[in-house]
Amino acid sequence: MADSLLDRTIKYVANIVARGHGKTTLTKALILHNFSFYSRKRYHGGPVGPPPFFVWIADNITKAFNNMDYIDKQVVYSKVFRYYFGNLSGKEVNFKWNEHYKEFRHGQTLISRSNLKMIRGETKANIYGGAERFHVIILDDIENEDNTKTPEARAAIKRRVADAVFPALDPDIGRMIINATPVHDDSLCADIIRSRTVDIYDEQGNNVPALWKVHFFPATQPKMKGGVLWYPRFSKQKLIEKKNWYLSTFGSTQGYYQEYELQVRSEQSRIWTRQHIGYHNSRFFMHPHTRRTFVITGDGEYIPANYYIGCDPATDIDTHESDYTAITVIAYLLNLEIHVMEYFLKRNMRTIGLYSSSGELIGDKGTVEILVDIYDTYAVQYAVVEDVTVTRGLMNDFEAWKEKTERKDVHIIPEPPAGREKLNKIKTGLNPYLSTSRIKVRHGQDEMINQIIGFGPSMKHDDLIESLFFATVYMTMPANYSSDVTNVHESGLQSFSADGPIRSSWKGSQRRMSS
Repeated sequence: MADSLLDRTIKYVANIVARGHGKTTLTKALILHNFSFYSRKRYHGGPVGPPPFFVWIADNITKAFNNMDYIDKQVVYSKVFRYYFGNLSGKEVNFKWNEHYKEFRHGQTLISRSNLKMIRGETKANIYGGAERFHVIILDDIENEDNTKTPEARAAIKRRVADAVFPALDPDIGRMIINATPVHDDSLCADIIRSRTVDIYDEQGNNVPALWKVHFFPATQPKMKGGVLWYPRFSKQKLIEKKNWYLSTFGSTQGYYQEYELQVRSEQSRIWTRQHIGYHNSRFFMHPHTRRTFVITGDGEYIPANYYIGCDPATDIDTHESDYTAITVIAYLLNLEIHVMEYFLKRNMRTIGLYSSSGELIGDKGTVEILVDIYDTYAVQYAVVEDVTVTRGLMNDFEAWKEKTERKDVHIIPEPPAGREKLNKIKTGLNPYLSTSRIKVRHGQDEMINQIIGFGPSMKHDDLIESLFFATVYMTMPANYSSDVTNVHESGLQSFSADGPIRSSWKGSQRRMSS
């Protein structure tokens, strides 16, 4: 962690470490190191680059003042610090030096803030003229249980980091450092944790390299001394004591697993875990003559399968940051397995595309067109769409589309929502398959995996898992027509992979996490 903080070529560092294991202490050391050695370089012939300009953001004003008080005590009152680095305080030379703004003797500046919005557009003047943006922005535990209670609150934090914090960085030398502990599956911290294992693609389908250097260290480390991260301070026995305190006080170890093992929900408290999920690398196949559908497994086996779509349309118009349109396509195999072939996830999406007077599509496709694309590509049996008052327009648009195109072969079934019993309905519907590990996903379908293992009353978005549930509602077992492929030469097969026609037909409008 210290090496990453000192390496200025690493522009984005995330220290996601168990509570009490030194995240903030290392941050304090980084600030003092940068500020003190800048002045020492000045004494030996002049520094390289402008004086450091840091902002330190906490989640409340008390913590922000305490952070600055620590720096003040070291610089002004520590005899050891002053012996080695001299008097760096700007107080004695009438520079600004208060609880939230400290300008050091040689121009180094440290600002403390307790609100993400406060740094929007904030700069300082330099001797060369013009405005100087922040060299380093430190986000120190900006998320807590109080400010992440609702989807809107969590979306607001992410939006402020994206719209106010990130643009405040110097475009050339700016760095962002995040110290965090995950407090919710939908938090900014949880998103950064997931970014370690997810491949990201741009609009052209090119892989985007990971920019974050993520240090993810739970307190339990089986390969380290004593099986823990910091043996002298948090031995195994001390961690057990802390876990027992949570258990005896609250009857649950969830708090322990969140604060020390960096799990928002412990494995013991989950309805489904990763052990309930299997993996597949199947491809879609349709017989060129009989038009019957199969999956081709990674071993080259042809298994009869019926294909189904589940769709959970976005219903939250006012707060579209927190609501997605989710579409999932599954294969129900003769061996009773369910393979998640593809899924689609997008915010604030119109129900049907915009067409010109000549019938040409203008801009992105809507939910109706994407459903039909998937329907055709996978020779789907049925598509099931949640039907509520707000999304009734989707069914109306679909019926109008059918009349216009005279496509009577596309079958979409409206399914009433579960209302307050939604979670129980999803659990009841999916548990027979998950409890026997019959639902299989692709490696890389992380959003689906995270919604399955995070399922429960405190989960984040449930759009994908609900669309998966809808896809299973009217499944029927395929007939055993394996003999159809026995005498067909491989060159005559019409086979589509999950990266084939669907990816190209959705290009520019999908948010994809599948491989």
